[in-house]
Amino acid sequence: MCYKRRDMMKVETNNKLQLNKKSNISMVIVFISILIFTYLAISIKEGSSFIIDAFASSIVDMIETEMLTAIMIGFTSLGSKAGIISMFLLGLLWAGIRYRHYAPLLGLVITVAGGDFLNKKFKSLVGRDRPLINNEVEGVGHSFPSGHAMVALAFYGFLAYLIIMQLKKSSHKTIVVISVSIMILFIGLSRVYLHVHYLTDVIGGFAAGIAVLGLTVLLVNLLAPKLKR
Repeated sequence: MCYKRRDMMKVETNNKLQLNKKSNISMVIVFISILIFTYLAISIKEGSSFIIDAFASSIVDMIETEMLTAIMIGFTSLGSKAGIISMFLLGLLWAGIRYRHYAPLLGLVITVAGGDFLNKKFKSLVGRDRPLINNEVEGVGHSFPSGHAMVALAFYGFLAYLIIMQLKKSSHKTIVVISVSIMILFIGLSRVYLHVHYLTDVIGGFAAGIAVLGLTVLLVNLLAPKLKR
């Protein structure tokens, strides 16, 4: 009995150490993301221009085709209000059934509603004009940071996190991570391709989205430390 207790205590201690290590890594990533976002926001607010924006625009001009435009519109729709809200409702239903705990549901709400609220505030503060206004692909209002990039990364990233915690095989987890990462990347790139955002808008959106995602995951882990992993 004593040996079993010792073994159980060792397992619990190792699990706590692993969780603490993951939390520390997450906080470092969040901090770096905030630094990148802050640098871009201040630079753009002060009127700085970036070579990568002009370079990305020139690349788009070279590769633009009707077929690629249709594909990019498809990706951008996944990060649109209609796309996010549809997936959000499905995510709430799925998470409610699978987890039966309020923490994952709260996390989904934070990434969508909180992410959208912060994005609007950031855009108002920076006040960057868009390279092109296009109502058909939600290309209106201020430009930095990209709302599609920011909210898509926070929401789809957190949804992927919830899915991964339900999977046992590492190969399945890897497939989810790669698939969702590619989708998020192309949602962001589609905004540049469609000329409604600069590349730095998307980078800033991704940085802000990573921060929201990381903080949301940490909050959910604090509220539900024994959530199924």
